[in-house]
Formats: sequence, structure tokens, C-alpha cells
Amino acid sequence: MRYYPALVLLILLVPQALVAAPAARAVVSIGEDGVAVVRMEVRLVEGLNEVPLPAEPVELTLEVVPAEVTWVRDGLTLYLLSPRNLTATVTYVANVTPVGGTLVLRVADGARVMLE
Repeated sequence: MRYYPALVLLILLVPQALVAAPAARAVVSIGEDGVAVVRMEVRLVEGLNEVPLPAEPVELTLEVVPAEVTWVRDGLTLYLLSPRNLTATVTYVANVTPVGGTLVLRVADGARVMLE
């Protein structure tokens, strides 16, 4: 995870500057091996954007493209610092939990997802 102290300080000191990105629909692809990959396209405005994640990511799998977008995650919220208005792609492996021989993917309340 990229960790930028200035971004964290900005998040803590200026919460009113956050822009909630429009609700993005996430596409969840589940492979035969049970690996669930989440992919979201999010429209960002210049500055700090707040994006809710539909499912908990596996640590170190979160990727944001383009690389010029700086990000930090706090729970199921992704904070993205964009240098300009653009569309970013967020991709990660979702955390699944084995329950009684079945893999369970927990989706956040209110999240819009499409299964592939």
C-alpha cells in the first residue's frame, strides 16, 4: 500500500474537502478456484475523492490506474487524490471466507455489484 503522510494529514484536517465519487458499479469476477477479483471504474474530480469499496480487499492486491492517482485505504473506503478530472480503474482481489466448505464473499450494504 502506498502510504503518504501528507495525504493522511489532508484527510484528517480537511474532511469537508472530500468529494464523494458517484456510486460506481463494481464487476466481480469469480474464478473456478474461488478467487474473486473486483474491478471498478470511477470518475474522479481534481483533488481528494472518497470511494466506497463493495468488498474487503486482500492486502497488497489493490491497484489504481493511472499511477498518477495517489491513494490510501481505510477499511472499506478508498481515498484517491487526483491531479485532474479523470476516470480511474480500481482492481483488487476480494477477501473470501470459507464457511462450511463454501467460499463466502461478503458485499457491503448498499454496494452495487455485477457478477461475471
